[in-house]
Amino acid sequence: MAHEPIIGIDFETYYTAEYSVKTMGTHAYTESPHFKCLLVGASDGINSWSSDSADFDWQRVNGKAWVSHNRDFDKAVFERLKSDGVIPDDIAPKEWFCSAAAAAYRQFPRALNACCKEILGVKLEKSTRNLFREIKDYSKNHSAKAYVEADAKASVGIFNKIRHLWPEKERKLYEITCEMCARGVFIDKKRVKASINKLEKLIDSLVLNLPFAPSGSLKKFKEACIKNRLTYPESTEAKSPEFMAWACKNPDSQALKWIQTMQKVRSYRKLHKTLQSILKRIGADGRMSYDLKYCGATTGRWSGAGGLNIQNLNSTSIEDINLRHVITAPPGRILAIIDFAQIEPRVLLHLAGDTATLQRVMGGEDLYEAHARETMGYKDLRSLEQVDPAMRKLAKARVLGLGYGCGRDRFVEVAKSMAGLDLTLDQAAAIVDNYRRTNPKITALWNRYDAEFKAHHGKHYYLALPRSGQDPTRKLIYRNVDAHAGVATVAGEVTHLYGGKLVENLTQATARDILAEAWIRCYEAGFKPILSIHDELVFELDENKATEQLREIITLMEQPVDWAPEIPLKVKGALSRHYTK
Repeated sequence: MAHEPIIGIDFETYYTAEYSVKTMGTHAYTESPHFKCLLVGASDGINSWSSDSADFDWQRVNGKAWVSHNRDFDKAVFERLKSDGVIPDDIAPKEWFCSAAAAAYRQFPRALNACCKEILGVKLEKSTRNLFREIKDYSKNHSAKAYVEADAKASVGIFNKIRHLWPEKERKLYEITCEMCARGVFIDKKRVKASINKLEKLIDSLVLNLPFAPSGSLKKFKEACIKNRLTYPESTEAKSPEFMAWACKNPDSQALKWIQTMQKVRSYRKLHKTLQSILKRIGADGRMSYDLKYCGATTGRWSGAGGLNIQNLNSTSIEDINLRHVITAPPGRILAIIDFAQIEPRVLLHLAGDTATLQRVMGGEDLYEAHARETMGYKDLRSLEQVDPAMRKLAKARVLGLGYGCGRDRFVEVAKSMAGLDLTLDQAAAIVDNYRRTNPKITALWNRYDAEFKAHHGKHYYLALPRSGQDPTRKLIYRNVDAHAGVATVAGEVTHLYGGKLVENLTQATARDILAEAWIRCYEAGFKPILSIHDELVFELDENKATEQLREIITLMEQPVDWAPEIPLKVKGALSRHYTK
């Protein structure tokens, strides 16, 4: 189907190391008093033009379809200029597309220069941007104008090349993602300020206990150890193998006490920095807009951006300070926190064709107990949780940690973090071996995709997803396969791949598609989330209707997907005044 001509739009704005989108996020950046638009460029793919935003011929592009690379930034700049009276109120595009989102969906590099090279075979000159601060009159500078026009032209070229590969359902998902981020979350500003003050006092008191400064200096720490004739490790990082081995040998060392203080200070400062970032982003309405990358991961899952990773808010408390708790419900509302329970292992069972375990789960049996009965020899008719909770912990670690080919050493860490188990290397090796012997369908799945991948040596490997039957564009793409080295290019990066990793990608991409279907279903029913984190959606509900609406949302989310109705979906939901795990 032929499309109407499209206009590429690109804004260039003032920034510094401290004042930038990268550190502040789109909304805080464009709402800042420091905001200044330097140039706007446009292109129809053949002709390109640019000028100062106030002198730009907006009627030339008014009512036409536009495209920008990372559109939400350009859109925020556009809205700021309209609110400032620079752009007339009646100027608007018919539609406004995002070439970066379309490219990310097809697993091309997101950065404009890399994306342009991959899709159009053209290299963009980006070094000019570094010289912008030295330019006094951008509208008369040939290099600056050529730069912004080239970006606008590249956006058009990229989008025209791949727009047919970005289905309408995915574009809708992108749009409601942007809408959600702009709407933002309500923040307990009082709690944020109190937490910042508390951390500052804690940091000050801890630093006083160290005989050296600055507190994070490894050099000064070593000098203090030498002065006091103390042995010390080469690294003070808590998870460093060198540190852990040294700490076991020197449990009573004064140097260990210093390191533990340094580690606390580091964690407090990191939390303090995040809280400060949140505080700066709170708007006059008490809400914080944030950035989220649609298809931020090659599996299609979302990822954090803009200097604040909303996908990675620590769920554990530090000195009774919990990052998640600062996200709260506004007056008269309550949060509904709803997530897909054990979605990845359920999808993996489906992909592997393990119907025996799936049937148990479909019948209402606990997933970890079903695994124990099918592969670990548990025969008792009573609940595993009641009879042998230790076996259930091990079953949980096996299910969550071994489905993608995890080895002995890594499983020691996984078992600890996911199930609280302390295993020796020998114990872990035996468990890994047992899992692989008793789960032949899953290991066969690893081997199948490993063989398929290697068979595409020198070519691109398109890995079909369950949704591919309804949407042929939805595939995982591994470009330029090198079977000998076991690598391929994924979103512009050379990546090491093997059977277990491919199955992990396939499983996570399928889980993402299930969440996407549920998200759109909820949205169309009038329930618009304020957050999406991994396999979870968070909503603000009316206090008086919350219990009923929670049940309705759970029903919507548990509805089987048309392209894989055999996957047993289980959703857990709870109401809370503040965001919590």
